Amino acid sequence: MAKILDCTLRDGGLVNDSNFSDEFARAVLRACEIAGVDTVEIGFKNSKKYFSPEKFGKWRFCEESDIRETFGDAPRGAKLCALMDAGKCDISALPPRPESIVSKIRCAFYADRAREAAETLGAASELGYETSACLMAAPQIERREREKILELLAASKAGTIYLMDSFGTLLPAEARKLCAEYSRFCRECGKAFGAHFHNNLQCAFANSIIAVEEGADVVDSAIGGLGKGAGNCPTELLAGFLLGADAAVAPSEAAEKFAAPLAEKFKCGFRPQYMLTALLKIHPRPAMEYSAMPNPPPLPEFYEKLKENTK
Repeated sequence: MAKILDCTLRDGGLVNDSNFSDEFARAVLRACEIAGVDTVEIGFKNSKKYFSPEKFGKWRFCEESDIRETFGDAPRGAKLCALMDAGKCDISALPPRPESIVSKIRCAFYADRAREAAETLGAASELGYETSACLMAAPQIERREREKILELLAASKAGTIYLMDSFGTLLPAEARKLCAEYSRFCRECGKAFGAHFHNNLQCAFANSIIAVEEGADVVDSAIGGLGKGAGNCPTELLAGFLLGADAAVAPSEAAEKFAAPLAEKFKCGFRPQYMLTALLKIHPRPAMEYSAMPNPPPLPEFYEKLKENTK
């Protein structure tokens, strides 16, 4: 059965610049542990050279002292994970695995950073961490180029290779084709297969089910679906599907109490502007900027500008 990786504190950190309270962070971990979620991604492990601590919260850096202060020295259940962005992290600052309560490192990257990501994951593996390669916006990459990158990852020390629908463009039929492609490739090269879907077209849960059916070893989710733009597959839905209705209760409560107010404040989750960027198969950045405007223009005007910029 596929395992669940909850990325509320990491992907959700793109909503509020990783400025989560300790209460929020503990609630996420506790809800996931009660539900039986395998891994909780607590944030980014990026460099302060690229992200100012004056703007970004501690979950953008995941320093060991902060992790221990918030969660204690020994998590009760779920494994802890952190994500490094290729080109925005400092692998030399990563402690050896025995000195950290984080056990997994993922590296996210676009196609032009594939080699750098492989090197980062190789270094993390040498330090003793489980590792995952997260090639972003995979559906937007031409198939031959994607296959070349996958071959590079097959030769790397990454333990898991992820299909990342970063722009939330995949409909179920398309998701099944890509999941089958990734699943077959991962089996052949001896890697685990992971899947991560955004909810711009309200297909994240359906696509996650498809990934499981196609042999995914791990599928990502977030409490209340909290994440960049339209957000992710809700943990409560995925846990309920994979682990039974009882597993949906704790993350549902956390979603209502903690995630929903943030989603409302920052205007994230399923909204027309995110749907439109996905239908045009482009990055949700314009929709995120639109959502942040105190007085946004009418939606038709926003859409016309989107079309102009995609010509």
